[in-house]
Order: sequence, then structure tokens, then C-alpha cells
Amino acid sequence: MIFRIRQNSTAIHRLTVNPIRGTARVQFTSGHKVYHYKGVSRRAMLSALVIPPISLGQWVNRHCLA
Repeated sequence: MIFRIRQNSTAIHRLTVNPIRGTARVQFTSGHKVYHYKGVSRRAMLSALVIPPISLGQWVNRHCLA
């Protein structure tokens, strides 16, 4: 099941997560390419859905790029 995390961000254009598979898709505002990340924390995704993060860019850096 795919969910879109909706929030204004200067760095992230679109962020969609799939907590069942542990994947995230990120489209940055600097380009049109969509990046796919595997092994993303399911707990972090569910938390972001319930309580939107203050910064989507920081969330992606912490949970997708780390």
C-alpha cells in the first residue's frame, strides 16, 4: 500500500512510502528523476504518516540516505 506524505518542502517535490515493503520514492525539486530506496525503516514511515515530519529533506536524509 503506497501513501504520499504531503507537506510543503523546498527540497522534496514528492515523497511516497510503502510501509509494507519498506520502500520509499523521492522526487527532489532540483530534478525530475524519481529515486527509489529500499530497506527504509517501517517504523519511521508509519511515524511520518501519523505525525508529519518538520522537514521532509531531513527525514529523507535520515531514513533513506543513511
